[in-house]
Parts: sequence; structure tokens; C-alpha cells
Amino acid sequence: MFLEILNANMYNPDPKAGQNGEAVLIPSFESPKMNRLFQVNRYNLMASDRIPLNRTLPDARRKECRNLVYNNPLPTTSVIIVFHNEAWSTLLRTLHSVINRSPSKLLVEVILVDDASERSKFNC
Repeated sequence: MFLEILNANMYNPDPKAGQNGEAVLIPSFESPKMNRLFQVNRYNLMASDRIPLNRTLPDARRKECRNLVYNNPLPTTSVIIVFHNEAWSTLLRTLHSVINRSPSKLLVEVILVDDASERSKFNC
């Protein structure tokens, strides 16, 4: 049963879900399924599967940090994301966020490291 849930692809985005960091509301009739899915990764997987990959988020930086100008060139960077049995929606949203919110001239590469996941690699 665990692997069946773990390998299920339930990604079903709602364009408005999670917009601007708002909560995703799950109807009460779906609570039993939501609670079962919670046991897989210990967070609301049903809500995660409803949030689009490229959702809008508010700018959480302090006001004085938003307009900073760096005179010296910043170093380039690599981002390493290590995951184990991560839900595809969460992993892909993280990847989209890193790529879309990082200055392209600074981001050299994104490396995904699967730390012995038991998920099927390609389950569409």
C-alpha cells in the first residue's frame, strides 16, 4: 500500500492554488484521503499536488534589501538538491523556483541527488 501511494502521480494543479503563498483549502469530503497521503511525506501532499509548478509568491525581503545594487560582480553558484522519496510536485516546484528566481548569469547548474528513493523513476 505504501509504495502504491508513494508512486501514484496525483499532480492536478489549480492555477489559483497557493497563489501568493495563500493556503490551499481541501474540501472536507477529501479529508480521509488527504490524511492518508499525509503519512507518505508528513505534509499535505494533496495540497502540494494542487499548487502549480510556477506559483506566485510575495517578496519577503525587507524593504531596504529589495533595491540593493552590488558594484562588484557576484560569484556564480551551483545548487544541489538532495531528496529522498520526495513528492514529484514538491521536487519540481523547488526546481522551477530555483531556475526562475535565480539570476541566470549567477546560476551555473542545478544538481539533483536522489538519496536512495523507493519511488518509481518515471511514473506518468
